[in-house]
Amino acid sequence: MAANPGRAQRLYQSIGAVRTGIIILLIVGIVSAAGTVILQRPVTSPEDMEHAYSPQVLRVLDATGFTDVYHVWWYLALLALLAISIICASVERWPNAWKFYSRPYRRTDAAFRAVLPLKKSFPIADAARALEATERVWKRHGLKAERTVERDEIALYAEKSRYAVMAVYVVHASLLLIMLGGVTDSIFGYKGYVALIPGDPAITQVELRDTTVHRLPFALRCDEAGQENYTGQFSMMPKRWWSKLTVLENGREVERKEIAVNDPLVYRGVRFYQSGYGSSAELRTARLAVLKPQENDAREAFKLTVNQTARLSDGTSITMTKFLSDAFPMDGDLYQKSKDLNNAAIKLEVTKDGKTQPVFLFRTDEAAPGELAVVGPYDAQGNPVAAMPYRFLASLDMAPYTGLQVSHEPGEWGVWAGCLLMATGLVLSFWVLHQRYWAVATHDKEGRLVLWLGAASNKKREAFEERFQEMATEIEKELT
Repeated sequence: MAANPGRAQRLYQSIGAVRTGIIILLIVGIVSAAGTVILQRPVTSPEDMEHAYSPQVLRVLDATGFTDVYHVWWYLALLALLAISIICASVERWPNAWKFYSRPYRRTDAAFRAVLPLKKSFPIADAARALEATERVWKRHGLKAERTVERDEIALYAEKSRYAVMAVYVVHASLLLIMLGGVTDSIFGYKGYVALIPGDPAITQVELRDTTVHRLPFALRCDEAGQENYTGQFSMMPKRWWSKLTVLENGREVERKEIAVNDPLVYRGVRFYQSGYGSSAELRTARLAVLKPQENDAREAFKLTVNQTARLSDGTSITMTKFLSDAFPMDGDLYQKSKDLNNAAIKLEVTKDGKTQPVFLFRTDEAAPGELAVVGPYDAQGNPVAAMPYRFLASLDMAPYTGLQVSHEPGEWGVWAGCLLMATGLVLSFWVLHQRYWAVATHDKEGRLVLWLGAASNKKREAFEERFQEMATEIEKELT
């Protein structure tokens, strides 16, 4: 039973050792770097993953978690182990650090004077006058002297930037905050994408990168969206995308904002970034032009929506019965392949002289460049219908969509606070100098009355020694 406390203490000291912390930090750094080089799921599509890696390599990467390294359990365990190591190291060294900070060594006994590396002494005639001169010089250098009395000896003590000794704990706290923020984001955060069509009902959920659906704590509606292009020879290039968004809670509008690239809407910790704009797969109207078989001039033209019927001057009725944004033929009809706008097609029913004939319009090279249009008639397999006395050209008016990147990063403030705290700790560690000064009028070995001066710093000792010697020379001149 007595051996257990010893083992626990050794384990505690091993985890809190600087070497252990450095080793774990190096491993975390290497794994994090690997995550920036290896393609990550679900950001990268499965097709791209298969093109980038062979099946054997991809199988190994998936099994070890390197294709989603920042969310795999062993990476989070590494961060937790690093945090434990930092905490143990801080706790073990804290008593001495706090004692050094809260009770600085002000005494100037003989033993202390003998071992202090940086010191200087010179003969004086009057102890009180020498200490007063020292106080004046220190004051000019921004030091406030404290008088101490021990064994009838009056001594002076001054220091500057004592808080610099806590720099290491500031850095440790910053690392813990950054890791806590990262772990919080990995567990509770999410990123996704949503495409909104202006005027459609508000959405209450978004599709995440791993194709799962996440429910929002509010509803979001797009009222308007648009694209601004450059002028002149770059008039076809987009200059700016914008969207007017409205947030609703319990059916009540609580916030409105027009967003653009780099100017997101943030509500209850959820950010909506403007990331795209284009034509959706939702048809508003189709402008149907009826042409003679051998001519290009439109005989008649009208607008149709799905299940709407138009009548030609010769009595022929045309009904648009189906629109498919991505169509594929099967069993003499057309079916929807996906929700994307890839292979648009229209199904019409043409009734003439009491006979109804289904015809189909497909996207072909006959459509004008840059125009989303379908032409026909064809059968379901794409073959021209020779018996049809008309040709059709349908220009499609598609509803626009605005693409929004969605992110919720609850640990973001921890990461930002950790970065600011680390910057503060590094400034304290490398640029802020903790300086300590002592002065006492005492007798040397020969019995002469001398002014003994001493100083110490935690870094930059060569530059600090020059400053100390300059101050000692100033005090000596002040006395003469």
